[in-house]
Parts: sequence; structure tokens; C-alpha cells
Amino acid sequence: MKPHIRLLVAAVLLGGILFLSLASRPDRNASGYFLPNSVSPAEQGALTVLNLNMLHGFPNFRHLPGRLSLLQEALQILNPDIVLLQEVPWHSKVGNAAHMLAGDELAWAYARANGSRHILRFEEGVAILSRYPLEVVEVQELKPQPQPFEHRIVLHALVRLPHSDLHLFVTHLTHRDAEVNALQAAELYRYVESRVGDAPALIAGDFNARSNEPTLSQLVGWVDLFVQSHPEAAGLTCCANNLIEPSATPYERVDYIFYRPGISSPNLEIDDIEIIFDQPVTTPEGPLWLSDHFGLLARFVLPLKD
Repeated sequence: MKPHIRLLVAAVLLGGILFLSLASRPDRNASGYFLPNSVSPAEQGALTVLNLNMLHGFPNFRHLPGRLSLLQEALQILNPDIVLLQEVPWHSKVGNAAHMLAGDELAWAYARANGSRHILRFEEGVAILSRYPLEVVEVQELKPQPQPFEHRIVLHALVRLPHSDLHLFVTHLTHRDAEVNALQAAELYRYVESRVGDAPALIAGDFNARSNEPTLSQLVGWVDLFVQSHPEAAGLTCCANNLIEPSATPYERVDYIFYRPGISSPNLEIDDIEIIFDQPVTTPEGPLWLSDHFGLLARFVLPLKD
């Protein structure tokens, strides 16, 4: 190949890499609709919170429309007050999954972590759905970045419960490097502590870290709700690697809901937390898992009014 041809090819490749790098960048601000049509808690005096890595399935988008439809039906049955989601897709087949799942009743906030709906026709991120209005909605990218086309973020919102404020944080940390994962968790910890003040907070997501790894040991003051409620249970949440098999053997625990108690504000009291979506749904075409991850459903008792 002639030198000028090699230079041209190199320039095109470099331009393509730069274009993709600029196209696939995280949001600086969340999108969505932050006010629900009405504040109607699922149960008076209680708060239910669901956490799930819902699996976007890039690049094949495995069974995505069907899985989203099943998840939508499951949310209607479970009727949670707050839903914290990771790997939330925007795809031409389904549009914005966060908006689809929120429907006309829930408030919702979504932040892109990777991809671009306008340029790449696909993106994914994290989302919060809520029966309560979302306030102070923010997005923060977590460093370090493990590779050029991978970004990790945290989405933050404040909800005002009947007798207390509650900060919500949802994130998805890298799985590529344990050291980078721990550094992202440290930045997440600093970000949370800088935002919550005296108020309580829920921090949930796919941390891609096991409970005995350095990532979690540095989260001082954060209560692992599953361990608190089920200290002897393994709590495995991953993974169902074949979405159309009738059974799966989970082998690791990487999904968490943490509670960071408030200092002077009224605190929530955990009632129970359970693993859900740990079985496939029977469909006319056969079994289908909602995601390769299982979900966590936590139930809290709201503080009494003084």
C-alpha cells in the first residue's frame, strides 16, 4: 500500500474513532418528567423500592421488546413506589424504556451513560421511576473511565416523603477492572456524602463487585439491606445467561440496595427485602427471563409524624 493511501486510511480510522467517542458520551443532565400525575403511594405508611439491572442486550438486543412488555406487566402487579434501573435502553424498536415503564402515572428521570440515540440509534443508561415528585435531579460521571467507549454514571434525585426527605442514587459500576471499580465506588461515596447532608439516602445498582471485595468495604456508614435482613443468605443476583432456558444457576451477588441513615431527619425502617425475577416467565413461545440479573424489592416502614 502506498504511503499516501496508508495515511488516508489511518486518518479515516482515527476520524471514525473520534466520531464514535464524541457520539457516545454520558448525559450532563437527566431527561424525563419529574412530576407524577398524582402522589398515590402503593400503601399508606409504607415505601416499596425495586432495583434491577434490566439488560439492554447490545448488540443483539436479545428478546428486548418481549422482556420489556413482561417487566411492564410485573411493575403493574408489584406496584412499587420507586424503581431504580440500570442498563435502561433507548432503541428504535422500543423508544425510551424508562418512559415506557413509567407510563402516564409515574415520574421518571433517565440519564444516558453510553451510546447515542440520534447518531448510533442506540443508547443505555440509568433511570429512576417514582410515585413522588423528583427534585434536584443530577447526573455525575464516575471516574476513572475504564476504556474509551465505556462511561459510568450515577443519577441522583430527591423525593419528599410524607414526613421526611429521601435522596435516591442509582448507578452501574464497571466490570472490567477491579481496581477501577473500587475507584469509581470511592468517587460515588464522595458524591453521595456531598449531596445528602443530614437526610437519609438509598443507593442502589449493579456494583459489579462481590461483598468481600475492596469496593464495598470502603462504603462506611452504608447499610447493606439484604445482609441486614438475611444475614445467613447468599443473596445471589446474577446471572441467567440464557434468557430462554427454564432454569438458571446464579453464581454471584453484585446487585445491592444500600441505606445511608440520616443524622437528624426521620429515618426509614426496613421491613423486608427479597430477591425477585429469579424465575422465567412462561410465555406462548416458552420460558423467558426478564433480565440476566435478578431484582431486589425492599419494603420500608415510613417514619411516623411527630
